[in-house]
Order: sequence, then structure tokens, then C-alpha cells
Amino acid sequence: MSNLILIDLILFVIFCIFISLFLYKKRKNLKRDGIVFLYKTKIGIDFMNKFASKNKKFLHKIRFVIIGISVLLMITIIFIVLTNSYLYVAQPKKTLELTDKSIPIAPVIPYFPQIFKMEKFFPDFYFVYFIIVFSIVAVFHEMAHGIYMVLYKVRIKSTGFLFLGPILGAFVEQDDKEFKNKKNTEQMAVLGAGVFTNLLLSIIFGAILLLFFFSLYQPSGYLITGYAKTQINVSEISSLEGIENNLTLITTIDGKKYLLSQKEIDSENISNYEKINVNTYSPAILNNLSGYITEIDGKSIRKVEDIPEILKNKKPGEKIKIKTELEGLEKIQEITLGENPMNKSVGFLGVAFITKEQLQRRILEKGGNIIKRTLINLSLIRNPLILYKPKINKDVADYFYYLIWWAMMINLFVALFNMLPFGIFDGGRFSYLLILSIIKSKEKAEKIYKIISSIIILAFLLIIFSWFFARLVFY
Repeated sequence: MSNLILIDLILFVIFCIFISLFLYKKRKNLKRDGIVFLYKTKIGIDFMNKFASKNKKFLHKIRFVIIGISVLLMITIIFIVLTNSYLYVAQPKKTLELTDKSIPIAPVIPYFPQIFKMEKFFPDFYFVYFIIVFSIVAVFHEMAHGIYMVLYKVRIKSTGFLFLGPILGAFVEQDDKEFKNKKNTEQMAVLGAGVFTNLLLSIIFGAILLLFFFSLYQPSGYLITGYAKTQINVSEISSLEGIENNLTLITTIDGKKYLLSQKEIDSENISNYEKINVNTYSPAILNNLSGYITEIDGKSIRKVEDIPEILKNKKPGEKIKIKTELEGLEKIQEITLGENPMNKSVGFLGVAFITKEQLQRRILEKGGNIIKRTLINLSLIRNPLILYKPKINKDVADYFYYLIWWAMMINLFVALFNMLPFGIFDGGRFSYLLILSIIKSKEKAEKIYKIISSIIILAFLLIIFSWFFARLVFY
């Protein structure tokens, strides 16, 4: 167990004890609402009153911006849910493979990437992250609701915190009768203010993330993504011979040599093809060169272009020292360069690289789960092809980097999922009011809203059942 996880678990125990003592001490002020406890206060009401009073004109001006963005968020999340539902139903096996068989719907709780086997798509989510990020999300979300309630003269009865075990939340309790008597656009502005604020916070934290990253991290290596390849005719192969490092040496009738790994040999029957792709006989594959190249002959690698720039002056038979790093382990190898197939006077290493743009295209070409594709693309802020090293302690730098990353992502998640057209979300009443504003009939609006809500529920059920079916049938 890493020191960070141990410290985080200790803080979790301390926090649980603190919450238990607080709830016991304040038990007379607590109100139970289903499975949660509400601690009602008047905190923040004065601020909301003053803010709404001082910024009345501005808040009125942006109300339609808030409504418009809320509609876009609703359309986006409906599209995401329906598209993913279709993919899981129509292509269950392919979708499961692309998502690494991870569960499609998981609660965002501490350590959920490890609990639900989603480490490929999400960084660690510590308990401290959970408390800090959700406190920011909830407080600003509810405060935005409250400011627009004040603006439209809806009485705020109380504010406060809700507790579901160690899970914290915030709330603003309004006079429901007064709220529902307001104009449709006013109600929609109040409902949309929360997700609009979360979206703004996501953008702000994204900017902070970029500033933090480019200030504290520097590129220190580039990832080897393969070895130099070429294509040969199968009919020209004269022999196949197993050699060290689990490689198969291919010799053609003209005496040229090529290499394939045992995995590549096993994955296809060579005799079934006229031509096959093979690895060039190179020092890189013979020496099992892998990981990030960080130095060549003592010269640091900052970008992919540095590697050919250093090698262009090297000659065949010349020895070079290459430092690589993989999962924190450094390795130094002395490698003798071969002859470049394109120019025999130039030394040849035989490594292959792809660019960030090529990696993004590969992700998009694979298709699959839209949410996870989006997450992988967002993670390319920190280009996985480049080894970044912080200018300060790595654990400290990474801890705060991913704290900011989670603040950005969870604000985005809340902005999207809270606009689902379903009763428990802001998007529930918002979608009803939107429909009502268009068709002007309460009875028809309620019917359409119920149909849309039912479709969303059905889509989620299809995702879950299709995932279970695919796991049972294909794995």
C-alpha cells in the first residue's frame, strides 16, 4: 500500500469520526429525509441576497444564455445515453472489448476506479479528492440556484448540508409554491443556474490544470510504440527460426533477414497470406528496446524529433548508450547500430513512433463508448506518448495535478448528468417547462415528459442488461 493511500485512509477514518460526533452533537437540528440527514442553517443567504441585488442587470441579461446552455447540455447527455445504449445492444462484444470489459455505470465514490476495474480510464480518486471536489461542486451549484431564486423573489427557507454517511452535500430550500408560480423562463433560469455554474467551474479548472501542468512538468522522454516494419512476399520466405527474446528470424531466398515476435506468428497463419508485415532486422528489436527513450549518449530527449536529430550523424557499427524508463524503472543499454535500409552509410536503430494526432485518430477510429473515448481524449492534455517529469517531488505534483483534473471532470459530469430529463435531477422539471413553453398544454407536456423520462430509464436498463449479457455470453 502506497503512503498516499495509507494517509488518505487515515484521513477517511478521522473524517468519519468527526462527522459522527458532529451529527450526534447537532442531532436536535437534524432532519431526516429518507436515507439522508439534513442540517439546516441560514449560511449564505445574506451573500446570495447581496450578490443578486448588486448584479441584478447582469443576471437578467445572461438568463437566456443559462437556459440555452442548459438545453445544449440536456441534448448532449440524452445523445450520449442513447448512443451508448445502442452500442451496447447492437455491438455488445465489440463495445465490451473497447471498454476493457469495465462496468458501464459506476458511482463516483472514493477508489471507484479500483473497485470497478476502471483504472484504464480514470486516475486514482482518493477520499480527500472526493470531499474537496464534491464540496466545491455542491456549494457553488446550490449557491447559483439560490442567487436566481433571490433575483426572482422566491423565498429561501434555509440552506445547509446533507449527510449520507460520510458523503456530504449542500442544499438550498426554497418555497416551492412561490417557485412554481413564477414564469417558465424564470424557473428554467433557476434550475439551469446550477449546471451553468458547474460548466463554468469545469472550464476554469481546465485552465488551471493547463497552467499547473506547463509550469511544473517538463518533457523528459518519448515512448517507443513499435519497431521499423516492412512488407514481404510470403512466397519469398526460405526459412523461419526461433531466436532469443521470443523472436522468430525470417530469412528470404535472397538472404535478407526480418523478425516477428512469437505473438505475431501465433496470431496469424502466414501461409494464408500473399504478403505479410514484418519487423526490419534492427538493433532495437534484437535488444528488446522498450519504454520511453530519455537519453541517447547523454543527450536528453524532449520531443520525438530529438531522436532522429541525434542519430543522423551516427554510423553503422557505432555503439550508443540509450537510457529508457518504464513504470519508474530506468535502464541503460549499449547498442550497436545497424545499416539503414534507405542509406547504408547512416546508422540504424529501428524504433517506431506515433504522434499525438495519430493516437487521437486511432482512438476515434475504434469507436465504442462515447464517454470513455471523450475521457481518453481529455487525458491527452498530458500526452501519454511523452514522459513528463515534475520540477518538484513527483508524488506531490501528481497529487495536486489529479486533484485539479477531478475538479474539472466532476464539474463537467454534474453539469451533464444533472440535466437528464428525469425527476430527481434539475433536468426533470427543466425539460417539462421547456416542453410546456413550446406546446402550451400542461396535459400534453406532462405526457411527453413522462415518455422522454421512460426512454431514458429504458436506455440505462438496456446498457446494464446488455453489459451483463455480453459478460455472460462472451467471457
